[in-house]
Amino acid sequence: MHGWKNVLERSLLACLALLLTLDAQAQGIFIRHAETYLDGDILRLDADIDYRLPEDVRQGLENGLAVILALEIHILRHRDWLWNETVAQLTQRYRLRYLPLSQQYEVINLNSGARYAYPSLALALNHMDHPRALPLVDRRLLQSGERHLGALRAYIDADELPVTLRLLSHFTSGWRAGSDWYRWPIELP
Repeated sequence: MHGWKNVLERSLLACLALLLTLDAQAQGIFIRHAETYLDGDILRLDADIDYRLPEDVRQGLENGLAVILALEIHILRHRDWLWNETVAQLTQRYRLRYLPLSQQYEVINLNSGARYAYPSLALALNHMDHPRALPLVDRRLLQSGERHLGALRAYIDADELPVTLRLLSHFTSGWRAGSDWYRWPIELP
């Protein structure tokens, strides 16, 4: 009986190790954490996102395609009897592309125009993995005493691809990669 228990324990540990390995290799976009805070009268967002770009997207980057990565953010007023009301909505967009002459990856914040260059794709993605102090909404738009929620999702905006690739993107899941919605309560003093 004792021998079966050891075999079962080892089998369970092996299955767990396999699942962890598969998760580490999973491709896609994952929201790990998001929170908001007040900075004066402005509600700001800090988030942790994990961009694991699919292989076809990586190949597209290396072959000169620009990839648009978008963060869609909603501020919602919670209502018990009706669906939540959208108080504010923002889309933060980044253009990621490879520059073969300089052998660097460029990240352009399409909302602000800020440009950054990185020597590797990992560093460029790291820049977008951790948006900090992203301004969302003026505090005066949020009613005191009401419950508010934040909702965030990140995705590759395939609608910005050239027309022929846009059509092909409907048949490959990599160009349609996106996270699930991540929701969190917004705490206001």
